[in-house]
Amino acid sequence: MRLRQLRYFLVVARMENITKAAQLIHVSQPALSRSLKELEQEIGVPLFIRNGHSLKLNESGRYFQKQVAQSLKLVDDAITDIQHEAQGRANQIIIRTVTSSPLLPRLVHYLKVELPTVKVRLVQDGLENNALSRYDFELSTSPIKGNINTPLLDEEILVGVGPQSPWYHKASITREALQTQPLILTAASPLRTLIESFLATPTNPVIPAFTTSDRLSIYELTAKNLGCSFIPARSWNVTNLSNVHLLHIAPERLTRRIFLSSPADLQLDARHQQVGAVIRGFFG
Repeated sequence: MRLRQLRYFLVVARMENITKAAQLIHVSQPALSRSLKELEQEIGVPLFIRNGHSLKLNESGRYFQKQVAQSLKLVDDAITDIQHEAQGRANQIIIRTVTSSPLLPRLVHYLKVELPTVKVRLVQDGLENNALSRYDFELSTSPIKGNINTPLLDEEILVGVGPQSPWYHKASITREALQTQPLILTAASPLRTLIESFLATPTNPVIPAFTTSDRLSIYELTAKNLGCSFIPARSWNVTNLSNVHLLHIAPERLTRRIFLSSPADLQLDARHQQVGAVIRGFFG
């Protein structure tokens, strides 16, 4: 039983005439008659009372007409819905991130200005959908296996100190000096792992004085001279930090690389290439 066969049945049932129905749906009269007979044979029940080219539904036919009309409406509605959904997805870009960043609103605004027809959706990994299988781009601080990973920028990690710190009016602080200070670190994250691997020694593990992933709390703890914090220069908001002075680590600066990562099969899509180029331009 085919959808076309059922649609033919509804037209004939409505017009009650094989010739007129065949003309309306642009098929030959013999082909339409054959389709109706095959339908009745498959069901095993006659649906029409025939009188030459005229047909009228019998009781079974009237019941079948009602049920088929309802079923085909559901099918047509489902087709329309998925077509609209597919059209929406065609203009949607999903960007996944590990953590939030003040850069993200500016990036979304930049994309809307440069590509006004593209709808951008942000998904924070671990909050909205940790197992999200479909995404277009991810901003990551490490290459993602199996993806195409493009470096966007090398970002310096600065040290924040409060006004009572002996380094408050200095330009830099050494790694050795940091190892003696109370530290304010985020909860487990790629940034914390980077800082710990940079500072730790076999005899001196990194044990933070405070742990919080709330950036405002990090700034406030630093301003109250409760420890040294670590602040990415570009991806965090480092403007107007009242009573927090930012230092370089010297002589070896601490940096991290941010990547634009995307599934390999998307690289052949011209739309994704265009969006990827705009994102790279934002960070360039």
